[in-house]
Amino acid sequence: MLSALKEEIKKYSGYEVLFLVLAMVSSFLITAEASITKPVAHSLFMEAFGVEFFPYVWIAVIPASFFFVTLYNIFVVKIGCFRMLFLTVATGAIINMTTASYVHEFQIWPFLFYIWKDIYIMLMFQQLWSVINSTVHLAKARYLYGLVFGFGGLGSMLASMIPGFLALRIGTEKLLYFSIPFFLFLLVAYFFLMRVRKRIEHVESIVFDDKRASDFYEGITLIKNSSLLRFILLIVVAMQATSTLLDYQFNINVASFLTTTNERTAYFGWFFGLVNIMNVLLQVFGTFFLIEIIGLKRCHLSIPVFLASALLSFLVFPSFGLIAFTYGSIKALDYSIFGVVKEMLYIPLGIDQKFKAKAVIDVFMYRSAKAIASLAILVLPLLWIDYVTLSLFVIWTTAVAARFRHVPAIEPKSSIL
Repeated sequence: MLSALKEEIKKYSGYEVLFLVLAMVSSFLITAEASITKPVAHSLFMEAFGVEFFPYVWIAVIPASFFFVTLYNIFVVKIGCFRMLFLTVATGAIINMTTASYVHEFQIWPFLFYIWKDIYIMLMFQQLWSVINSTVHLAKARYLYGLVFGFGGLGSMLASMIPGFLALRIGTEKLLYFSIPFFLFLLVAYFFLMRVRKRIEHVESIVFDDKRASDFYEGITLIKNSSLLRFILLIVVAMQATSTLLDYQFNINVASFLTTTNERTAYFGWFFGLVNIMNVLLQVFGTFFLIEIIGLKRCHLSIPVFLASALLSFLVFPSFGLIAFTYGSIKALDYSIFGVVKEMLYIPLGIDQKFKAKAVIDVFMYRSAKAIASLAILVLPLLWIDYVTLSLFVIWTTAVAARFRHVPAIEPKSSIL
């Protein structure tokens, strides 16, 4: 792999290499910041409302994500990519500092902060990957996407040590101050990313078909008119719904084993740190080898099959270790192999589809899938949830088989990078 990657990169111009480096740095900074904010939001929410209230906050994400995706689709057309990211980052920094200082002053704040955390992290990823997907050739993605995801995993792995080491020393909410430098460096990296992109020859221009401010429903229309976007929507919903069902079971076990907020924050930091180590290994090495050896179709198929096998093992031998392994596996695959092969599907699409429709799928539906799963959690016994999860894995596997049977290859739209 390394020799092939080295030979591949030798073919790139200086601006193309610099774009790749800045994309990796941006991915590193986004995931590093998220690795601080996520365990803090989890612990503050559990302290204020308890594990049993998670389904309600996941449902509340639906109207909130609808609101923010609508704003995103309006503003990204009017103010452009960098200003849109600046607005997102500035809002995130202000909210994090407010939470660090005043979270215990307002009883509802941990609820609102959890919702915001779920949405703005996906918005930042959406803005980075829309630009990457508009720049990189499909044939090169198997080399390059693993690197970008791998640096993101490295950022998660390193930054997760901050809550792991410091939660018990300085307190959970104060950890959010450590997120501010990552926000600032991200703005710098993204600014130069967009500047460098303009210097790449024959790059696809980020020009929208319609200059007017779009809205949420325009993204829905784009999805409705594209079978590939509908397929991406289905697998994203399947991944996130099953992840949520396993997340709930995992949190129940954590709450029963660890009784204090700071203990849970430290455990979440170490647990997600281990998950992020697996992310890096899968992103840098696993994805490339899997795509090269078994192909894109079998990569898509292997994910639900493996996860279904892990869940069946838990059902046969129920234990905290196995549910942690199963949940850790789905999180590791979500941010590595699944993320890469899912992003590759966007490459042949147009600019409007990569920005507007992608925002609906990867932000609104990504988070709304949690709410769909939450309904099952609220109305079904815990054991039945496992069988709902298995059923979703079957639907997911069937959809992948059907999609690649009718569309054996996805051809690139351009020859960039």
